[in-house]
Amino acid sequence: MCRRCALRSRSRNPINQTVQKVTITVTALDGKSLQLHLIVHARISAIKRSLEEEWKIPAPLQRLVYHGTFMNDDKTLLDSNIFVETEIQLIRLMEIIVQLPEENRAVKVSQIDKVSNLKNQIESQTSLRKTQYYLTFQSQALEDGRTLQSYGIQHNSTITVNLRLHGGRDN
Repeated sequence: MCRRCALRSRSRNPINQTVQKVTITVTALDGKSLQLHLIVHARISAIKRSLEEEWKIPAPLQRLVYHGTFMNDDKTLLDSNIFVETEIQLIRLMEIIVQLPEENRAVKVSQIDKVSNLKNQIESQTSLRKTQYYLTFQSQALEDGRTLQSYGIQHNSTITVNLRLHGGRDN
C-alpha cells in the first residue's frame, strides 16, 4: 500500500481520530449551574442522567433547552449543533393533578408554563375544548396569560377543571 493510501485509510479509522470534547454549562432556573465536559457525540439523555446523579432530579422531569428549543433525548450534542462551549438551560418539570369531572390525571408541566399551555395539554388528552371549562387552584380562577408559578402551583398541586354552564331561557 502506498504511503498516501495508508494515511487516508488511517484517517478514516475512527480509533485513530481524535474525539472532539466540549464544555457544557447547564443552568437551572434557580441560578444553580453545573459544568460538564463531554464528547460531541454524547446523547442528551446522558446529560440528563448526569443531572439526575448530581442534582437528584429524575430524568423524565427534566427539559433541556438550547437557544429556545427543547432538546430531544435521542439526539447528540453534535445533532443539536453544539460543538463549542455553550450554555443549556434546565427546566424542571413537576407533576400536578388535574381533577376532571370523572377522573384525575397526572400532567407534567413546569412552573414557568402558562395556564394556556396547561389547557392545551388538557385538550389534547381529553375530549374537552378550552371553551367548555375554566381552571381553578385553591378556589381561585386561573387566567390564561399567567404562569403556574404566579399562583404558587407546585409539584403534586391539584388543579380543578370546572365545566361552564351553557344555556338559558327560551323566549
